[in-house]
Amino acid sequence: MTNDITEHMRSAWAGKEPVLLGRGGIHNAAVMIALVKNGEDYDVLFEKRAEDLDRQPGEICFPGGAMEPGETPEEAAVRETMEELLVRREQIRVIAPLNEMVTISGDDIFSFLAVIDDYEGTFSGDEVGEVFRVPLSWLLAQEPLGADVEQTTIPSEDFPYDRIPGGRNYPWRSSHRTIWFYRWEKDGRIYDIWGFTAHMLRAFLKRCHSEIPGANQ
Repeated sequence: MTNDITEHMRSAWAGKEPVLLGRGGIHNAAVMIALVKNGEDYDVLFEKRAEDLDRQPGEICFPGGAMEPGETPEEAAVRETMEELLVRREQIRVIAPLNEMVTISGDDIFSFLAVIDDYEGTFSGDEVGEVFRVPLSWLLAQEPLGADVEQTTIPSEDFPYDRIPGGRNYPWRSSHRTIWFYRWEKDGRIYDIWGFTAHMLRAFLKRCHSEIPGANQ
């Protein structure tokens, strides 16, 4: 049996439907968890968003973005990866669908696993400020920091209180969730991977631990 971890991933996951880890909803975004060969091992590729973007500037993410009309989630993930990393389609080897997750705002995000062959560190400066790589073996050995947050419903000023029992005294429920953090340090630089990117990364790593031979070594 091959010792290449991506072959074990393909055997375990290829052909399976994405695992729904949320409420479901409109399928409107897709990302790629991209692996890059590093000797006998693999690195996970991350992007740091450009600082001049209107949305989430400077934050760390995976390649990906909104789906266009008529696209499948996989097609969207591949297209966005090509555009953001300036790679050719033939460089991207999609291994398997991973998870379908739902954000706080109710958006559905699909994730896919792929290997990018012959990647030379290219990226589009229109969207990406920099790229960096983290060894998969290192990530598999980490226990992320978890921080709990409480979310409370705050109605708008024009909320129709007269239409709900109790009016302004309605007992809105609070919800609790955990935000995960991974910290990678290299050459004096610190990269904090957090939020939904860390949530997807943690789900991927947990599946590796539970389903991929040798991932716990």
